[in-house]
Amino acid sequence: MIPSSNIKAMVLLFLTCVVIRASDFSFSDEVRYQSLIREFRCLACQNQSLVDSRMPFAFNLRQQIYSKVGDGATNKSIREYVVSRYGNAASYNYAIDYSYFILILSPFILLFVMAYLFFKRIIK
Repeated sequence: MIPSSNIKAMVLLFLTCVVIRASDFSFSDEVRYQSLIREFRCLACQNQSLVDSRMPFAFNLRQQIYSKVGDGATNKSIREYVVSRYGNAASYNYAIDYSYFILILSPFILLFVMAYLFFKRIIK
């Protein structure tokens, strides 16, 4: 059983952390921070958002976003920073690049060419 003095100390420590964190951000900054960390995924996990991940990578990225929001950076600049540092894979809302179309369509093009050559050989 935990002594009551330890419980009181833990509750006091928790409330102090909440007050310190609340004094750093305004409500709008906190809302911005929460929406931003929901937009990015943890690259070390199985496709979890930064909110759900408990990996050190996610913790560090949350801290970076937190400090940038605290410094007054815009959402756009924070998104650009994360994407430039970690790539499009870090974002759930990434811009579609035309190289993805080549990657997605290449198996179908290859299948079409193989089928054409196969049927051309059979007809001959």
